[in-house]
Amino acid sequence: MKLDFQIPVYCFANRILLEHQIKEVWDIGCGKGTKLAYLISPYVNKIIGTDSSANDIEICKELMPEGEFDCLDIEDSMHISCRPNTLIICADVLEHLNEPENFLSTIEKEILCIFSTPDSSTMKKVFIQNGKPTVVTKNDTHKHSWTKAEFICLLKNQGFTIIETIYYQECIPYKGIAVLCRKDKS
Repeated sequence: MKLDFQIPVYCFANRILLEHQIKEVWDIGCGKGTKLAYLISPYVNKIIGTDSSANDIEICKELMPEGEFDCLDIEDSMHISCRPNTLIICADVLEHLNEPENFLSTIEKEILCIFSTPDSSTMKKVFIQNGKPTVVTKNDTHKHSWTKAEFICLLKNQGFTIIETIYYQECIPYKGIAVLCRKDKS
């Protein structure tokens, strides 16, 4: 079983759903759904997953036939509307969006959310080039990068109240931040 990245984010989500008696989880950017299947699905009544990869969505459907999975581009005027007692997980997705503020603005008030991102101040990749170690500090697939403080500021500027944050070490040489938050009623 390969769980790949963001395992600490899904363990955090598992704790939150148990503490808050969450019965429905919507994973936006669910990928192949492995972490969702093993760390979240056994503890909730309903799983919803969206991802931009049709191939990954087919894998999710095979892994969790009871779930609802759709191939969607979240940058296409998507409106995030959930029933009460739903947790949204958006693990390491925002940094890939052209305009993450537009996506964040579509999330309705009073929905619990967990957003995560790598901490850009800790991103380092070392590889050998021409026999010498080379350090790269930027991920070319990321359109945005934030430090912990900048990420929290992004969420607050979009109307989210920060409830809890965790700072975690990933299996590769960077740290990540996961933030539990919700938009205020007002």
